[in-house]
Amino acid sequence: MEELKKGIKLFQSAYKFNGDLKQIFEKDRHFEKLVEQKEIDQMKTENKFFKFIVEEEL
Repeated sequence: MEELKKGIKLFQSAYKFNGDLKQIFEKDRHFEKLVEQKEIDQMKTENKFFKFIVEEEL
């Protein structure tokens, strides 16, 4: 359970969602990186759940 919680916290610190979740067909829905790719790669090695989330299509 701690792995899951830590993975979610890492994701929240690494990405920001832009757009409206309510609008299904909104074109401007995307995730914005808040940190550099090398930091994201480091987070992937630290947490398996974070790695799973990031490697899925966002």
